[in-house]
Amino acid sequence: MSLPPAFKGFSRLLRLDLNSVLIAPAELKKLISKCPMLEYVDLHNLDREAEKLEIDASNLKYFSFFGSFNLICFKNASRLTKMSMTCFIDEKLDYDMFEDYAIFDPYESDSNLIEVLGQLSYLKSNGRFLKFLARGGVSWKLPTNLSHLTDLCLSSFRFQCIAQVMCALCLIRSSPNLQSLEIIICRFSGLEPEMEFVKHLLSAATALRKLEIGSNYAAKTGKGSKMLKELVSFCRASPKAQIIFQDPPCQ
Repeated sequence: MSLPPAFKGFSRLLRLDLNSVLIAPAELKKLISKCPMLEYVDLHNLDREAEKLEIDASNLKYFSFFGSFNLICFKNASRLTKMSMTCFIDEKLDYDMFEDYAIFDPYESDSNLIEVLGQLSYLKSNGRFLKFLARGGVSWKLPTNLSHLTDLCLSSFRFQCIAQVMCALCLIRSSPNLQSLEIIICRFSGLEPEMEFVKHLLSAATALRKLEIGSNYAAKTGKGSKMLKELVSFCRASPKAQIIFQDPPCQ
């Protein structure tokens, strides 16, 4: 997809959905920046070779992405409050090559994800996006709290991936006002390390209202009731916290 040289944009466009479109990052940046009223952007399966995505949308409120990239940067996105990120990463990549791109350190990277995460009230992320965030290393907590974040959804979360676990804990520790936490853990089998992870979440989230855990393993083995019984026995820092246990398939 190429924009005409005289492209002036769409002055009244509120929503942009691009699905399976081959477009250069520079063209995408131009397209979005020329739509000043955009509130909703959904990018699905774009060019897999994009090195960097730059989103320039001053009126943007919701951003959804499904695909892969090496770096993402938001400009003039002070109104952005909701984000959904489903990221795919080549499992053969050597993550040592990303040592200079610590997403959690704004001074070490030209990505401003830290700043953007700090203004979100809703964040949905799959496990590989967590791995993307963690590729430069993960600290105990973020430099600044995610004070506005009330709803966090982590899907296709793999407990076997230490980077995902560390990143998830870092986000949770940095979200003091978290009210709803949904975690879909692939291959959750109720082993002691997994249950200790959940116990830690419940003991740390003081404003939590809902913890939703999905496990397809429980459905196959019939151990869902036993897992749920142990889960509800854990102490909770928030008296309003509810535990919802499901058996959905992992994506």
